[in-house]
Amino acid sequence: IICETYNGTALIGTKTADLTLIVPNNETTRPSISAAVSPVHSLPDVFGGLYIQGKTQVKAVINAASEYADILSYKLTVGNISKSSTTGEITSDIIGESGSLTVKCEVFDSRGFGNAEEFIVLFHAYKRPAVIPLQEQKEIVCSRCDANGNISSSGNHLLIRAGRLYSPVIASSTQKNFCSLRYRYRISADEDFTEWTTLIEKNDLSNNFFSGIVSRITLDAKTSYRFEIGVLDDAGGEDGSVQIAFDIPTDDVDFHLREGGHGVGFGKY
Repeated sequence: IICETYNGTALIGTKTADLTLIVPNNETTRPSISAAVSPVHSLPDVFGGLYIQGKTQVKAVINAASEYADILSYKLTVGNISKSSTTGEITSDIIGESGSLTVKCEVFDSRGFGNAEEFIVLFHAYKRPAVIPLQEQKEIVCSRCDANGNISSSGNHLLIRAGRLYSPVIASSTQKNFCSLRYRYRISADEDFTEWTTLIEKNDLSNNFFSGIVSRITLDAKTSYRFEIGVLDDAGGEDGSVQIAFDIPTDDVDFHLREGGHGVGFGKY
């Protein structure tokens, strides 16, 4: 504020006083906000509306307005991960955490004033399924055996001892995710596997382990095989399936000459 003193038309003195005028940042002056959040993923319909660890993004739709300034930016924070945008629609990266997470939607205007709205969402724990040994054993078994299930290098039966480990994803007391245990095989010299055969159906919740002779398979003593034991769950799909390979050799022999003389085996056919 400047005070000028005149004698007639002649300026004979001035006095200046500086003042700072502060616009209060309160409910009246800060921008208004209205937000909604929802899960985004490509999972089967059974997971609709659910937040799944390692599978789901969070989408926020933020509406904001200010009577006194322009809206400049929007911000979405999920847990400790933030993402900003100049528009009111923001989608986070895939969230790798589980449990109850705070989702914070924020808006900022041209004066730096802001407003926020928070939500609590539950991310269901999820990990890729795994093939595991039987509880009392250290290793997964996929081997030749005799008719009684005894492991034998000369056996023409197949013995499998393996289990499945997966995340059931329980929502509203209902299991949403299911997992099958399966196998496939090929002759080692071939390129193509058979179709997958199920050992434990995905909806069979009575037991997570298979131990026994696999029916409908007869192994030739002079042929080597490549077997794969795998698990497939609904949340992971084929892209998230896991399989473990096992090479099953021929029967043990000291020496074998291939018919026609174009091959020789030591310790095997």
